[in-house]
Amino acid sequence: MEDDRHLLRECRRIVPQVLGRRRWDLVPDLGPFLEDVLAEARRRLTVNRDLSPRKAVEQATVNRYNHLWYAACRAEGTVRQHRAFISLYRYLYAVALRCSGNNAEIADESTQAAVLSVWENLDRVRDPGCFSRWAAMIVINETKKWLRRATMIPEVSESDVVHPAAEDVHDDSILGRTDAAEPSPEEVSVGRSLRATMRKALTRCLRSAQRLAVVWGLFFEEKSVKELADELRTTPDNIYVLRHRALEQLRKCEALLRVLEEIYQH
Repeated sequence: MEDDRHLLRECRRIVPQVLGRRRWDLVPDLGPFLEDVLAEARRRLTVNRDLSPRKAVEQATVNRYNHLWYAACRAEGTVRQHRAFISLYRYLYAVALRCSGNNAEIADESTQAAVLSVWENLDRVRDPGCFSRWAAMIVINETKKWLRRATMIPEVSESDVVHPAAEDVHDDSILGRTDAAEPSPEEVSVGRSLRATMRKALTRCLRSAQRLAVVWGLFFEEKSVKELADELRTTPDNIYVLRHRALEQLRKCEALLRVLEEIYQH
């Protein structure tokens, strides 16, 4: 009996500390949650007699919260699910930030992809008590992919913007041509100028080689998602994530709006 009372006191003291330290705020009612933690801590102490009561309570808190978190992520169309994924993004972003060496852009892209992967693979979770660890491994793997990709995709330099590649000049799909006739020198000059202007504006707005590669490839070179995914050595899902983030950024970019307005006026 004394052991039970001591364990209950440890639960009341330690559980709020663990939740606060990790910024875990999905517990709707602390009373029932404490009872679940107490039962799980008792089980752990029975299985491992070398475990201290404090350690058992800490482990039990993480385990029971993971069960709660996992269930909330599966609560389709509820406020609870919305809050669970906001919390998940915050948790995974911190992991990605450490893994990427405090590269905020890579951490953001990796977390976006990881959250999507978690949502698509919830049915594959074998142990809900390890939900956060399972999700963390996903974002770590995504971050490693982005770090490798960042070393393979060169940043766009000013010379790339001002002097587009030779093959860009003859891309009829960009100039809006529907016939197979050779463009006149004047058309080539206009096409080069428009493309250089658009690329420069996109570079200023996006400030990301990855996002620029996706936008330029999809909308200016008319490549398929699969083609881009193969070129950038990533998955089609990540191309969709990059496209979504890039378009969000472009909608808010005044520099691009000014360029489009100038093109329209001429």
